[in-house]
Amino acid sequence: MQLDLGRSNRAEAACRDTAGLRRAAGDGPGESAALTDLGVKLRALGRAEEAIETQHLVVAHFRKVGDEHFLAIGTSNLGSALVAARCFAEAAPGRHPLPPGLRPGMKQRDEAPSEDS
Repeated sequence: MQLDLGRSNRAEAACRDTAGLRRAAGDGPGESAALTDLGVKLRALGRAEEAIETQHLVVAHFRKVGDEHFLAIGTSNLGSALVAARCFAEAAPGRHPLPPGLRPGMKQRDEAPSEDS
């Protein structure tokens, strides 16, 4: 909200404060949630490198605790920060060419291509 109002310093400070309080309370998920918000705000402010560092922490936490829902969100946010930093190879590490016989726009291997293809 603070960021939307042009108060980027307040938004960043609020996220950092919340993450610190959650860490001190031993609330790992709460800390990671605050860091998720911080990373998104940093990316919006054009500070992609800081956003990447922050989102790496988030992804590591949710991978460790096995929370697939928040791991997916953190991974998506990390990817967005990497793209903002123009780190395209790191943003799409699992990219592979299409399997033989499958062309863009086809849904299954045995599906015939549409006439527009």
